[in-house]
Amino acid sequence: MRNALMRPPRAAATPHLEAAARQAAPIRRNNPDGGVYTFKRYPFGELGTKLEPPVVDEIAAGLVDALKTFSGVTALVAPEPGGHTWGLVVAHLASLPLHILRQRTTHWRDEVGMSRRTAYSHGTLFGAELPRGQRIVVVDDVVSSGGTLAAIVGTLKAQGVDVAGAVVILSKARGAVRMTAQLEIPVVALLDEPATDEVGAKL
Repeated sequence: MRNALMRPPRAAATPHLEAAARQAAPIRRNNPDGGVYTFKRYPFGELGTKLEPPVVDEIAAGLVDALKTFSGVTALVAPEPGGHTWGLVVAHLASLPLHILRQRTTHWRDEVGMSRRTAYSHGTLFGAELPRGQRIVVVDDVVSSGGTLAAIVGTLKAQGVDVAGAVVILSKARGAVRMTAQLEIPVVALLDEPATDEVGAKL
């Protein structure tokens, strides 16, 4: 496997994606600890409402290229609210099964809950228990504090699932680098964002 901190080669540049990230409007959200989390409304993220075709094309191609970093992948895992959209795209293009983690209970008998704590929310993700020995890659839109990714990876590893790594569109505040070191799996991002306004603080 290539160096975990390296980005995979891309067939083309991503000027439209980079422009969309630069133009994202900053917003603030209260976090459960009484502070304020400042972040950006990225069009490809959970609060995005419109994406131009060139941005979609660049993201889809980039995520599929990133997936090629890993060998022997048997399935993908992607969480709501922002990751499952891109998980569907990658699963379709790569012809792989997709396991979606929902924000509400699925009411399945084999349901597994994954408690997550991010910079601006606490909650639980729900999904079916994956078969032991599956080799999966997590697909998400953004990694920042890493709370969502840590919850997913920790739960899946405890189930005996082989987590090969994760692919994300945007890494904020060096989230991909930190999570690669913390979780000991490669976290590959298409785009890095400066850390100036990313992980929220009490303001």
